[in-house]
Amino acid sequence: MIELKGIVKRHGAVTALHGINLEIRAGEFFALLGPSGSGKTTTLRILAGLEAADEGRVLLDGRDVSEADPGERNVAMVFQSYALYPHMSVYDNIAFPLRMVGAPDIDKSVKEAAERVHIGHLLERKPGQLSGGQQQRCALARAIVRQPRLFLLDEPLSNLDAKLRMETRVELRKLHRALGVTTVYVTHDQEEAMTIADRMAVFMDGRIEQVGTPVELFARPKSLEVAAFLGSPPMNFFPAQLHGRSASIAGHSIPLQTDYGQRDAVLGVRPGAIRIAESGITARVELVEQLGESAIVDLQAGATAVRARIDSRVRLREGDAVHLAFDGEDVHLFDAQSHQRL
Repeated sequence: MIELKGIVKRHGAVTALHGINLEIRAGEFFALLGPSGSGKTTTLRILAGLEAADEGRVLLDGRDVSEADPGERNVAMVFQSYALYPHMSVYDNIAFPLRMVGAPDIDKSVKEAAERVHIGHLLERKPGQLSGGQQQRCALARAIVRQPRLFLLDEPLSNLDAKLRMETRVELRKLHRALGVTTVYVTHDQEEAMTIADRMAVFMDGRIEQVGTPVELFARPKSLEVAAFLGSPPMNFFPAQLHGRSASIAGHSIPLQTDYGQRDAVLGVRPGAIRIAESGITARVELVEQLGESAIVDLQAGATAVRARIDSRVRLREGDAVHLAFDGEDVHLFDAQSHQRL
């Protein structure tokens, strides 16, 4: 179990982390998700002991390791660059951490770790002779072979092509189930986090905006910022005036399920919830991207840019005038001032 309590990190006059509080359960696959510069990698490095927090504590299974060296924490880290030794074979790269501590049965352990990630046939090769995916597997095997209490993965799939990223995500999930080791995974790719994690924390500007399961965060984003970050394509937002159980946007009234009184708000709706209808919000088609079964359509509704995901059988052309509609149950409402969910 991991506990981060009041973690603050400063780089000169810049505060990178503003009092991070987080609990990660034993055996959990947990993702730290956020845009570049949001503080997720700094948090991971503090957890690993590669950086020291200016304030706060790091606890592993209740033990305060805030001042402990990386070697004392029994964690294994896989870096974005893989950090393999280019002059060593795959076998020697995997064996290196075991040799450093004089572990017994090194040969058996190396071969078992290599087989787990399907590179048993590549043990004699050098990293320069491997593909990006094979290098990533070698880095994973080097982490596995130590049998650590905690795996830390920093953007491990970012250097792989789209198809290989998808395949490796599945393999990482299977590997986690087989090993049962607590895993903390840093990524800026929200699709990656949502498909692989048990729970995740969304980082924004050195703070944690929201923690929960992927389903919870997608269904009920706590703030407009989280809502804007999650989803591909991202959520659409309209300035709205709420009148009890209805919302007025772009001259059109949308029925709501709850009475919100009289207030200004921001109404969010995901692209997949928007449909082309006989009546509704007037919009003009700007661009159509065909994706096979569906199409992503860029539209302009007054001053608001809108993206919709529709059935590709609905034929639209640039310049077409259309009407957009969606149901009140698909609406997300946020306070116009605080940007917090209503």
